Amino acid sequence: LNFASVQKLPIVFVIENNGYAYSTPTVKQFAIQNLSDRALAYGMPGQSVDGNDVLAVIEAVGQASEHVRSGKGPALVECKTFRVRGHSEADKADYVSKELREEWLAKDPIARFEAYLSAENILTAADKAAIEARVKATVNDAVTFAEQSPAPDPATVADYVFAPDGPMAIVGEPGAEDPRYINALDSRTGNPFTTMAASAINTPQEVGRR
Repeated sequence: LNFASVQKLPIVFVIENNGYAYSTPTVKQFAIQNLSDRALAYGMPGQSVDGNDVLAVIEAVGQASEHVRSGKGPALVECKTFRVRGHSEADKADYVSKELREEWLAKDPIARFEAYLSAENILTAADKAAIEARVKATVNDAVTFAEQSPAPDPATVADYVFAPDGPMAIVGEPGAEDPRYINALDSRTGNPFTTMAASAINTPQEVGRR
């Protein structure tokens, strides 16, 4: 955030705040109500929106995009949502109450957006049926492909898992001089700050030529 703000980079940072870090609720991790408040410390605008409201997210990201495209630097959007399932398939998420889960399930963004489109006569019953049929066909095709694909050879289970034996590079002969590491590196690669002047290099300030 700080680097992007200092360099006035055209970046929209989006925080998907689902309320938990594995089993730890966010209320036990930070005292502020909105993570977007932290944007102020980095000199960029920030706002928090209902992440389950498609239209609200579109509007917020649109405003942030206009800001960065105007050359004023980055912006931040926090989308507040909820993880209705566990952190992984091994996580039963029994630390979440039934009432809280049901509360958020009632805010399903797909159902809410569908209701909006139907109310505005943008989505017809025929449109909905066609979309659902297309999605179902896509999923079924993927399942069929997986089931019909040959099983991998068990002998390849360790491929690309371990590094090859032996040194990763040839060790050179010691020279007459004993330069510092940074000087030896510079003699072989050149100064990246001059050879790659057009690139943005995120490095500590102590690295460059003095």
